[in-house]
Amino acid sequence: MRIKSIGMQLGLLIVVSIVLFVSATGFLSWSISKKALANNVSDAYEETASQTSGKLDFLYGSFEKIVLQMMVDSELRTTLTSMEGIPADTGEYAELARKLDERMQFYQFSNSAIASIEVLRMDGQVIPTTSGLLANRSYAKDEWFKNALANDGRSVWIEGNLEENRNTNRTFTLSRVIHGEGSKEGYCVVLIDLSLSALAEQVSTVTMGSGDVEIVGASGHIVYSPDENRIGEPSGLSLPAITAEENQDASKDAGSFRSEDGGRQVVFARSAQTGWYTVASIPVGELYKDAKAITRATLTIIGAALLFAVIVGMAVARTLGRRLGRLRDLMRLGAQGDLRVRADAKRGGDEISQLGASFDEMMENVSRLIGQVSLSANSVLATASDLSEASSRTDLAAREIAAATSDIARGGEGLANEAERGIRLTSHSSEQAAALVGSSREMEARMRRVQESSELGIGKMKLLGDKTGEAKRLVEAMNDRVGRLQDCARSIRRVLDILTGLSKQTNILSLNATIEASRAGAAGKGFMVVAGEIRLLAEQSNRSIGTVAELTRTIEAGVDEAVRTIAEAGPIFAGQLAEVEEADALFGEVGGQMDGFVQTLGVVSEAIRTLEASQQSLSQAMVDVSSVSEESLAAAQQVDARSQDQLDVCADLVGLSAKLRDLSVELQDSLARFTT
Repeated sequence: MRIKSIGMQLGLLIVVSIVLFVSATGFLSWSISKKALANNVSDAYEETASQTSGKLDFLYGSFEKIVLQMMVDSELRTTLTSMEGIPADTGEYAELARKLDERMQFYQFSNSAIASIEVLRMDGQVIPTTSGLLANRSYAKDEWFKNALANDGRSVWIEGNLEENRNTNRTFTLSRVIHGEGSKEGYCVVLIDLSLSALAEQVSTVTMGSGDVEIVGASGHIVYSPDENRIGEPSGLSLPAITAEENQDASKDAGSFRSEDGGRQVVFARSAQTGWYTVASIPVGELYKDAKAITRATLTIIGAALLFAVIVGMAVARTLGRRLGRLRDLMRLGAQGDLRVRADAKRGGDEISQLGASFDEMMENVSRLIGQVSLSANSVLATASDLSEASSRTDLAAREIAAATSDIARGGEGLANEAERGIRLTSHSSEQAAALVGSSREMEARMRRVQESSELGIGKMKLLGDKTGEAKRLVEAMNDRVGRLQDCARSIRRVLDILTGLSKQTNILSLNATIEASRAGAAGKGFMVVAGEIRLLAEQSNRSIGTVAELTRTIEAGVDEAVRTIAEAGPIFAGQLAEVEEADALFGEVGGQMDGFVQTLGVVSEAIRTLEASQQSLSQAMVDVSSVSEESLAAAQQVDARSQDQLDVCADLVGLSAKLRDLSVELQDSLARFTT
């Protein structure tokens, strides 16, 4: 099961650390103590082996003293040298043999450990004596005899019974070449058979745990063991080899090592007299039997350390858990939107206090950021409202422009119709004038009809002049409204510039909030979500502002095109008005001439010629008026189409303003969940 509380984790870490440290220290101390104890016990056993080897050397020395006595025994020398060359079956030889037996018995009885004494000539032949038990033959080719001769002047110790020795007891043998006093050449070889009981007396009182004390020869075979079945068998131990020179090195007299199976500790001491080893093999467990008390003490200390660690760990877990739990609750309230929570911690304290101080600083920064974002949202909402109102006004102006343009189009169409009609009337007047030339009889009646037509033309031209003036005024009014529309478009662009700056500032604030939330770690995840939402709203606002800016640029382009079109239509309307005024003047002149024609029939021909010329001028003027009317109609239709485009753009601008206002309201609703 996973432990979620950091206080419990720290407490458990303290417990584990203390227990591991104390356990490691205890076991290390126990291991060192155990090893030191084993070394001390092993050293004690080595000292015992050395002392036992010293006792045995004293025993070996007593035997060698007997050999030295033989070397200075002149009677023994005389007897042995006298026996050379005398036949064995003579009385003289028998007398010498009796004396030799007496000397041998003297030496044999001088030490109870001596089982028998053998005397051999230098050629290996045995000199029979009553104290000798060796078979009567030559031993010149036997290895032990060659070894005795090779070590001339030094004692040679032979392990175990010789093969042809009739002694039934277990013995070991001392052999040495006997020199005469002041002579370098030996005259006989002496073998002293020594009973193993002498060694048993020295070793039996020595105790080395449960291990047996044994004597191992230089060949590795057992010379003496409490278990008689092992005597003469290989010891199975890897004891250091001995040379004649090393036999005098006291520093190599004792030592110890672990057996090959690792279950026994072998201690040994080497005899300086014989080069044999006093060996004891002790079970390894006996070296550590006194370490149980150390083990119990170590386990007791570990238990006490565990109890202490648990108490300390619980205290630390409770203290840290309470402080971290309070900080966790404050962060949870902050994540729920309450930005008024504070830890009231000092920065100069421990790490938790510093964390609390950082939390307070973060909440202060978040509160200020939320306040700034709220102000920005209010500004965006106000700007959206202004933009919506300006868009509405622009839409209304565009509708008025569209209506005025439609009126201009309809007026142009009527003007064109009237111009066509004037052309037809002018043609009819020309026909009447031609008829007057052909028939003066019908002049009076025709004159009345011409007068009526002239009066009608004057009325129509007056109407055409009024409509042309009205169209001019409408174009001027359209020009003024288009100018105001340009001003509105520039205002919209300035507002969009402000909104773009606000959007960038909101994006920067959301980025800073995200960075601060990331620094806060897990505690700032909730605020990171809010900062992300704010950044998304800022990006949406930026995209909406970009769309509005694009539409505004389209409106400005359309307005500029309308301005250019109206600027082109103004001179046309002015020219049309001048032509209409000229046509009106012509109709007035025709009316005056017709009045004079009625009054003065005498000048009919001149009047007819004048009327004919006037009709030609009027016909040309009406053609011109028709052309101008058609051009005005086309311009009016083009202005009407532009007005419809402007009207669509204004509708889109109104929709975008409403969307921006809705986004601002959503941003305010998101910020309303935070309490500052």
